[in-house]
Amino acid sequence: MLLLVIFSTFLNYCLAASVQWSEVWFLVSLSYKNHRNFCSGSLVLNKRTILTAASCMTKLEDNIQYKDIEVHLNGYPPTYTVRNFLVHPQFDVSKPGINDLALLYLKQPAVFNILFSIFTFTLAKPIHLSSVSQNAVVVAVELNADRKMVYNREIRVVSSEKNFCESTESTICALDNTTGNYCGKNFGGPVIDKKSKTIVGIIPYNTKANCSTGHAEQFVRLSNYKDWIESELKKLAWFNSPQDKFRF
Repeated sequence: MLLLVIFSTFLNYCLAASVQWSEVWFLVSLSYKNHRNFCSGSLVLNKRTILTAASCMTKLEDNIQYKDIEVHLNGYPPTYTVRNFLVHPQFDVSKPGINDLALLYLKQPAVFNILFSIFTFTLAKPIHLSSVSQNAVVVAVELNADRKMVYNREIRVVSSEKNFCESTESTICALDNTTGNYCGKNFGGPVIDKKSKTIVGIIPYNTKANCSTGHAEQFVRLSNYKDWIESELKKLAWFNSPQDKFRF
């Protein structure tokens, strides 16, 4: 089963409107050469596997040398390198949000503050691969790595809205009715179901992302990719990509 590396005891606190990055330690920041903190991602399954949006990589150069991607945690050591990198084979750069998934595997497992080891919390939480229901409340998580702050927006799952979002098997449409929220500043982070406290979606990279109050936004619906995610996760630990570069 897919697992989100997270302390469930801390999660309610972590879903407050804004918290310190150190309180949401499954959230990571991605950098590539001169592209500092270009997107974020989530540690899943274990302390080496990261789930993010494939569209995040389109911000980079045409030929991505994935071994030059750096993964930053708000801890020590703060920086990790990537051993393996997989993108959904049907991802199209012109269609962010569709087949928009990437998995990264770290060379070394992430190390967290030793303080956590003295507690007896549950260390894992499942990613939710069944479909999230309409009217469910979800939380879009955005990271500002420079300020070491995490911003959480509570939004409600809705049906399609013309000219804004089309709800499909691969897309979640959700509505934000609150003004002044931190929105559209960071991509690749998780969308978490508030009730089950599990990841149900990903924030795709989209420079035209609409954060207008009262209109639906588009997110990647993970339930549509259950088979691909489970299959690829099994390969990450031992499979080495036949190429060092990826072209989008």
